Parts: sequence; C-alpha cells; structure tokens
Amino acid sequence: MIDRTLADEGLARKGHPFDTDRRHGPRGLWCRKRQDRDGQQLAAHEIGQSAHRRRKCDAADHNAQSATIDGRTGAQATPCDPGTLPGVTTAWLLLPDFALIAIGYLLCHHTALDRPVWNGAERLVYYLLFPALLFVAIVRQPLALSALASLGAVGLGITACGIALAYALRRWPGVDPLAHASGAQVAFRFNSYIALALAERLGGSAGVAALAVLIALVVPLCNIAAVWPLARAGGQGYLRELLRNPLILATAAGLATNLAGLQLPDVAATTLQRLGAAALPIGLMAVGAGLRLGALREAPGLAAALLTVRHAVLPLLALVLVRVAGLDATQQTIAVAFASLPTAASAYVLAARMGGRGEYVAGLITVSTLLGMLSVPLALAAHAAWPG
Repeated sequence: MIDRTLADEGLARKGHPFDTDRRHGPRGLWCRKRQDRDGQQLAAHEIGQSAHRRRKCDAADHNAQSATIDGRTGAQATPCDPGTLPGVTTAWLLLPDFALIAIGYLLCHHTALDRPVWNGAERLVYYLLFPALLFVAIVRQPLALSALASLGAVGLGITACGIALAYALRRWPGVDPLAHASGAQVAFRFNSYIALALAERLGGSAGVAALAVLIALVVPLCNIAAVWPLARAGGQGYLRELLRNPLILATAAGLATNLAGLQLPDVAATTLQRLGAAALPIGLMAVGAGLRLGALREAPGLAAALLTVRHAVLPLLALVLVRVAGLDATQQTIAVAFASLPTAASAYVLAARMGGRGEYVAGLITVSTLLGMLSVPLALAAHAAWPG
C-alpha cells in the first residue's frame, strides 16, 4: 500500500493523466475545509461586533430608563433610539398640561365651580403647594456644585439674559407698566415639572442631577426677578415682599437644607412630596380658570416679544453657551432643553396674588405651553445637528 501510494505520487509529478483528479480531490477537500473555517471565523467576528454594539447600547440604556411622567410610566426611550424623543415624546409631555388648562377653563365657566372656588385654589397653590414643590425639587438631589460649576454658570447666564431682555421691554414706547410687570416673568421662568420629566428621559439619573443644580441656582434668581416688577408696580415694599414671598422662602429653605446635608424624616419628606405633586394639576387648572382668551389682545406686541425671548432667543443662546463652557454631552442636552421649556404655571398665581394682570399672564402661559411643543424638539434637533 505504501509503495502504491509513492508510485502514484511519482506519476503525478511526471504529469500522469490522473494527475488532475488525484491532486484536486484532496486539494478540493482542503479548500472546502479552508472556506468553512474562514466562514466560521467571519461569522464569529460579526457576532463579536454585534455583541460589542449591543453592549454599548446597553450601557447607554442604563442612564436613559423609562421616565415616570405625570404619574404614568412612559415608553422607554434611550440614546440608541434617537427618533423617540424630540417630537412625539415632548408633545405627550406637554399635552397633559394643556389639557389641565382646558379643564380648568371649562369648570370655571360652565359648572358650579365658578370664580370664588378658584380664588381659594389660587391661595392654596401660592402659599402651600408650590412652595412644597420647590422645596422638594431642590432638596431631593444632592448638589455637587464644585463638579458642576460650568453647568451652573451656563444656567445663570441663560436666565440673566432672559431677565435683562424682559426688563428692557419696559422701555418700549406704549408698553403698559402693569402688563409688563405681570408678564415679564414669562420670558425667563420655566416649568419645573416638565423639566424634571425631560431630564430623566434625556439623561437618566445624571440628567436629573444636572437639572437639580440648575433648579437650585436658577429658581432663586427667577423668583426674585419675578417679584420685583410686581412689587414696584403695586407700590409695595420690595424687600418686604421678598422676605414674605412663599416661593422665595421655600427656595431659600431648600438650598439651606441641601447644602447643610440635613435629612428630612421619612414622614415629612413623603408629605411634602405629595403636597408638591398636587401643585401642578391644581395650578394649571387655576390658570385655565383665570384664562380670558382675548386678554393677550390688550398688549399683543409685548406678548409676542416675551414669548420670542422664552422660545427663540434663550434656546439659541444655550446652543452657543454649552459649547463655549465645554460641558459634557448630558449637561449640554439638559441645558438646551432647560432653555427651551414653556414658562412656569406658577407665574399666573404670582401675578394674580400680587395685584397684577392674572388673565394676561394666563394667556401667556397657555400660548407658551403650546409653543413648548415646538421649541423643545427643535432646540434638541438643532443641538444634535450642530457640528462638533
């Protein structure tokens, strides 16, 4: 057998007629084995690449879990699913607020729950529910001010610009002083409930922590800037109004509690959290109850200017500042969303309780809520498309 094999190999080397078959048989088998082995290696490589991409996506998903919005769990949206958030989800976040405004309007004008009922609701929101909301929002998240100094500077810069532009409108010819004092706050205040929901949706726990710093630093400035024009227009002592204003007192108490590292008892924390949760629905229905759709016609130019600052100027400013400050990706997204939010529902309660034009502010809040459905997704889309 061995000799026969050697003879065959010798004939093959001499060009025997069976040379092709004898060589290609073993060689064809070898080639097929080689192809199978290469195919297995390629498949293994592709599986490894797919697993690597999956692990990256899972890591991103960890910080973007489904958010709890208005007491309901929203559909999961992660950085790996960029089409989920900017348009549809933002609209769904804002639609319930607009629905509550509409419900308040219908209840006040078409049921027995008429104006006197909502006067009491306004006082409840102003003196108890909104202060609880502010206090809990500031105390809930630990503040790392040293690590997030740049983010705080961006938030303060955006807010200061909004305040300056809103105050400058007072010098326009023909601007009604009381309408301006009532509506100026709309240009720089923001809806904190929508902000918290968006922050969790956009950045998970890191996004909420970043927003907590913005709330802690910006809310005191917003409240002081909102009270001052109303106190001046009403002939009230400015310092006295600041010291007795429940929103400012709650903000100062929240900052002091957080920075001192104090922990509230569980019963107190839960009670305050539930009081704060009631602030948004009752406050928005109070906005609707005080709404007079024709009120904006009293000062349409001022209304257009204030809403332009809130929904156009400040988002554009944020797009620039987040890059100049060198914020990380999550902080940039939170700051841009923060700058394009609709105005605070408590603006109406503040104006109404301090003798301003509550109906005019109610109209501004309603339009701002509608505009927020466009300004937030457009600002986020512009931020995503910005080179670098």
